[in-house]
Amino acid sequence: MSRPNRDRSHRQPDCRPWRRRQFWLGSAILILAFFLLCRLQVEWLWFEQFSLQTVLVKRWTFEIFAAFLAFIVASIGAFWRRGWLQLSDNQPSVSSDDSHRFALSGWRYGLMLLLTAGVVVGALAVLMRLAWLACTNPFSLG
Repeated sequence: MSRPNRDRSHRQPDCRPWRRRQFWLGSAILILAFFLLCRLQVEWLWFEQFSLQTVLVKRWTFEIFAAFLAFIVASIGAFWRRGWLQLSDNQPSVSSDDSHRFALSGWRYGLMLLLTAGVVVGALAVLMRLAWLACTNPFSLG
């Protein structure tokens, strides 16, 4: 007697590796949440001993606002990048395998070069001012 011929193309994919990854990801998130809550409790207790809970709440509010603002800026940059780096319609089409398809040229390159130079010069100016203050009057840095 022969076994019936089973069609292997209709088999369901094995979901065990995906479930294993879900388990480890969920475990990692729970562990990180536990450590975050422990840290928040220690901070709250430390500020409570000096009756400065309002300062802590204000700090947490500013941190949440800054995180939200950073998310908004990053999202705007990601959406803007899509339009900024698109090739114009009058250029011949470039394959998606070409590594130079997002290369900046012309006024875009010059503008990004000036913007980068401005950021570097600004950061160096702040650092030089702080170094000068540290040398001349170290107690006024606060």
